[in-house]
Amino acid sequence: MSVRKKEGLTIAQTAVRFCVGIASVTRWVKWAQAKAIRKQQNHTVAQRFKINLSSG
Repeated sequence: MSVRKKEGLTIAQTAVRFCVGIASVTRWVKWAQAKAIRKQQNHTVAQRFKINLSSG
């Protein structure tokens, strides 16, 4: 949601800007946050796996 952040829009304003419902914007925001968390967790697991392989 870089447009939302750039323009400083609320969820309701973002919904109007893109002609979608508030629920859709809320889902997009939650999806983006969850994706960022998963990406961070996957990176951490990969680092741990790499460390375990190199030490053993």
